[in-house]
Amino acid sequence: MREKIPSVRIWPKSPKQRQPVPIAKILSFPIVSAPHVDIMQTDLTSPRKNPKNPKIGIDLLGGENSPEPLFDALVAWEKLKQEECSFLILATEEMCRSYTKKVGANSSFTFFPVKEAILLEENPLFAIRKKKGSSIAVGMRLLKEKKIDSLVSFGNTGALVASASIEIPMRKIHRPALLAFLPTKKNLLALIDTGANIVARAHELKEFALMGVALQKFQNIDRPKVGLLNIGSEAKKGTKEIQLAFGEIQKTAKEKKFLFEGNIEAKDIFEGNVDVLVTNGFTGNVLLKTAEGFSSFVLDFLKKTPLFREMQKLLSYAEYGGAFLLGVEGCVIKCHSYSSPQAFLSAVAMAVGWSSKDFPTFLRKFL
Repeated sequence: MREKIPSVRIWPKSPKQRQPVPIAKILSFPIVSAPHVDIMQTDLTSPRKNPKNPKIGIDLLGGENSPEPLFDALVAWEKLKQEECSFLILATEEMCRSYTKKVGANSSFTFFPVKEAILLEENPLFAIRKKKGSSIAVGMRLLKEKKIDSLVSFGNTGALVASASIEIPMRKIHRPALLAFLPTKKNLLALIDTGANIVARAHELKEFALMGVALQKFQNIDRPKVGLLNIGSEAKKGTKEIQLAFGEIQKTAKEKKFLFEGNIEAKDIFEGNVDVLVTNGFTGNVLLKTAEGFSSFVLDFLKKTPLFREMQKLLSYAEYGGAFLLGVEGCVIKCHSYSSPQAFLSAVAMAVGWSSKDFPTFLRKFL
């Protein structure tokens, strides 16, 4: 008989009171609960090779909100999806047994019970060492062993990055970085780093630039334009590390076939004059969340206008899913801890689309 795993706290004691987006607003049909079935066991005895039907690992633990509305959204989306894929859900045993009521025995879902979660307030390195059975640690090991093809998580960013750095590091990359897309007047801007590294040395900023360039080249932008976020456009502006990074990125541009546009001020970001914007994780995270907050502010004023739906598709953070963790040997997507069901589904769609593209191999060769 399987040992009963005690219940664990899986989100903070006092989460911010955010109302989840009703599932009916995301998907047009009601969710119907399926008859109860036992927790399904997935075959984890051998690695998956070149999957036509990618298996997406979903870490439902450690976010700010209850995971149940997110899982409900995933169940509904799975019924409508065009792509062939399946899901491995990382959750507590109690949650796994509860969620089997929402899916059929022959569905695309399998469940992997874990003993614990790493909470947002925990020290990342300490938690990774202490909680070997956490959803982040288990999910990363499954990704390393190629038992899943990508991992989507809402959890502790530091723990996710640390775990990936330990389990699936990439040669030539000193620190992985998070890359998110921002809409501009002309294009989708790849912003890197958005939270993996609070501070970054000049050579690390250069690596961030190369990872961003590689991603844009992978998406058929032949000579991506790269900018370095700074307080002025002059080469001698900014901190010592930014000034050094300016020179290092400039020297690399010709060899790696991209265009370095120099320093970019925050006021010019949304002009769309660059394809990749490089910064450290602290500044990048502040910029990202400021842009998201201002977009929400604008959309609130447009709700009763004919422009609302069009602008919502362009500006809402939920349309862009999560951030890619680049510089590791696997597809890892980090969602905001407070993600709405719609934002979560966008991240899942990203994972499905990128699982079979093998970007890490492309990046390794590019470096």
